[in-house]
Amino acid sequence: MAMALPRGPLTVDDLDAFPDDGHRYELMDGTLLVTPSPGAPHQLALGRLHPDLGVTVDPAQLCRPAC
Repeated sequence: MAMALPRGPLTVDDLDAFPDDGHRYELMDGTLLVTPSPGAPHQLALGRLHPDLGVTVDPAQLCRPAC
């Protein structure tokens, strides 16, 4: 289904109006970026990496004070 985009930079309210259709909708400086959701190979690789990262990376180092 086609959807008309508002004129000018998009806002978070505009983003919230997009359907939950399996695509990833993101805004960058008011510009809409649309990508497909990760597929099975991506999720499999992530599942294999996650345990290793959990024991290797110090969580305190992931987020600086600005977070």
